[in-house]
Amino acid sequence: MSARLSVRAARVELALALADQEGRLDDAIAELGRALEDPGEDTLRWQVHWHLALLSARANRRPDAAFGQAFAAALAAPPDEAEEPAEFALDLLRGGSVRRAVTQIDDATIDRLVERALTLDGGSVLLMLAGHILMLRGDAHKAGRLFDAAPDTGGTADAARAVADALTAIDDGGFDAALDALAGLDDDVPGVAAARALALYGGGRLEEALACTRREGGMIDTAMAETVIWLRVAVAHDQATDALTQAERSASVAARLDPSQPEALLLRAQVEFELGRDLSSARDLLHHALDGLEATPERSRYWRLQQHVRTDGRFRYVTLEVSAACNRTDGLLMLSPADLPLADTSALQNAAAAELAAEAQRSVDRVEQAADLYERAQFFASESEDLSGALAAQEAAQRLRPSVGGLIRLAEAWWSESFSAPETALDRAVANGLAALDRIGSDGLRVAPSQCVESGYMRGLLLARRAATDIKPVPERWAPLPWLLAAALYDAGDPYRAAHLAWGCDTAALSGPACTLAARALAEAEADPWLQETYVVMRMNWYGVLDERSEQVIDSVGDPSWAATVRAADALHRGDHARLRELLADQMSPDSRWARELVAQCTAIAYGMERARPLYEAVLEEASTEPVRHRMASDCALMLGDPARARRHLAAARETGVLAPPELRRGEVIVDLATGGRAPSDAAVREALATIVRPYMHREWTRGWLPALALAYESAPHAARAFEALRGELLARPEAGPPVSMTVDIDVGRETSTVPDLDGLVRLLLGLVDEGEPAAHGGQGVLRQAIADAPPDLRPVLAAALHT
Repeated sequence: MSARLSVRAARVELALALADQEGRLDDAIAELGRALEDPGEDTLRWQVHWHLALLSARANRRPDAAFGQAFAAALAAPPDEAEEPAEFALDLLRGGSVRRAVTQIDDATIDRLVERALTLDGGSVLLMLAGHILMLRGDAHKAGRLFDAAPDTGGTADAARAVADALTAIDDGGFDAALDALAGLDDDVPGVAAARALALYGGGRLEEALACTRREGGMIDTAMAETVIWLRVAVAHDQATDALTQAERSASVAARLDPSQPEALLLRAQVEFELGRDLSSARDLLHHALDGLEATPERSRYWRLQQHVRTDGRFRYVTLEVSAACNRTDGLLMLSPADLPLADTSALQNAAAAELAAEAQRSVDRVEQAADLYERAQFFASESEDLSGALAAQEAAQRLRPSVGGLIRLAEAWWSESFSAPETALDRAVANGLAALDRIGSDGLRVAPSQCVESGYMRGLLLARRAATDIKPVPERWAPLPWLLAAALYDAGDPYRAAHLAWGCDTAALSGPACTLAARALAEAEADPWLQETYVVMRMNWYGVLDERSEQVIDSVGDPSWAATVRAADALHRGDHARLRELLADQMSPDSRWARELVAQCTAIAYGMERARPLYEAVLEEASTEPVRHRMASDCALMLGDPARARRHLAAARETGVLAPPELRRGEVIVDLATGGRAPSDAAVREALATIVRPYMHREWTRGWLPALALAYESAPHAARAFEALRGELLARPEAGPPVSMTVDIDVGRETSTVPDLDGLVRLLLGLVDEGEPAAHGGQGVLRQAIADAPPDLRPVLAAALHT
């Protein structure tokens, strides 16, 4: 005997001795566990398993462990010793308390048990054990064949044969015959409850079917039967969501009981498809299930049965997913756009069905049919707010069959995508949208005047998305305006075109027309939340304070923090410091750079620079991070007493072209005042002040910016006095009222794109939007010349918009 074997034998003897001592049963079991881990020969190993089974049973709280150890002993014992542990395991199974333990036994281990039983003389107990396990795992057919080889199996074999006969009848659609085969058998007999439930399910007796599964719960076959029943209940009754939730629970139970069971995985995937929440995860589950089923879902009884009885739209959608995963195109090729939407399905499920069918059509070179289905997929994906799905479907459709309308919709999809894309991916989304519009001309498509304007409108929206940050050069911020102006001129009554033009003007620092256009848009659709938001922002950016209409809608168009931030600007510009302190104390939680800079300024005015300094430092650090916001960084540096750094940021802004000349001059003048380089009476200072035409800027400078600077430079009296003097000069000037014209910012405020031709075209088109008649701007000849001077791709859009 080897030393190691002696160690194992000694552990067994110690364990048996401990087992005879009161209160030491757990110690004995632990010692046997260590004996299993001890290396050495295996001649004693089956005995260790057997002793563990007996002691676990004595412990009376580990029936699953007792079964597992007895099963292992029966599998490993010598031929003349195997019957006793097998009988012991079989008795535990018959008792019902350890039936879930069979899910821990894999198919290969059961096959080993069957092979061993068939080769041993007197192996009927082992055959009975294997057959019982197979019954509990739902394989009555295999169990019946096994019992045929064991003549002394008695009633268990009869039950197995009855269940097998019932399942055969179910496969053939003989649901009443299946119930007859099971008559007289109790539901606690392995396999009976699940088979009876499936027969009742097939006959449409769903409540009775569910009752069967409840009587024999906790087994994988009943859990799978319960799943398909709940899925059909979801179709037959109004409370589909509740039934689908129950199906999800049952499928999860089945998958947990035997994670390797492909039928359970198939049902889990099916439930996910029918729920329609996460189709990607459902497809992953489906592929794992089909791997186990050898790409043949019909190997699953539950799938075969559903194919026989379910004709609803949700199941048809699942069959399409399964067909695609199995590379079967017949069913997919039969789906036409007219078949969609499928009954009882969501927009997301219909989008997926259309895309699967489109891919099948494309695989057999049916281009027209594939394009039609991709367009349906795009429609349903948009309905479900799946922007990326809609974009992919529209791109696929246009690759196969480009059309003007389709390319415009593709550009619109990229425009929508740009709002969800991270800032670093915004330019890519815009570029893709513009590329789609460029194809309209390059593909030689026939374009109607209305489509010409529509494509120009979409180009303007895309350019506006690219320009809608403060790091873009000024010409780029003006670039959308001719396109948006043309669209607004073509359909002057469209409130959304007016509102989008308002946002474009605001980005280009043309606050006068932005305010006017926002008011016009809201007058056309007063209940529209986005138009309300547009009105609040554009009015605030011109006047600097809220009016009664803004106060009425501000709480419904943004989150409370945004509303509080706007109200703080209103209080600051009105000089209402008590209200300002109230808002700072209770309601403001700034979530954007401009809001954080505003909070810093409001804090300086309300509480002084000592309290505001850390806020300015945080905003300066943020603004100085790539991509740098030079104007914001310059303002914060100036407030923190570092005019040299402020000047460097202004110089960088001049070099990169991100500030228009009037704004740049105003910034440079303020830095000169801080350093003593200029006096308030200097001509350059007066020239810079002359460009302040907006009431907003007047209020901002006199009640916010200049008072804050005076506080920041208290230790530099010459600078503080200069800021106070400049403030006094501005206060002596009357505030402007409403915008006197659409071109007030250009005519008085000297706003410019820095590109003369673009300035002239925008000014002309703004005048047309304002007055509407070409005669006021030189007549048709002037318009024709303006069109001729416009960039080539803009000319047809202007011609269509101006009917020239």
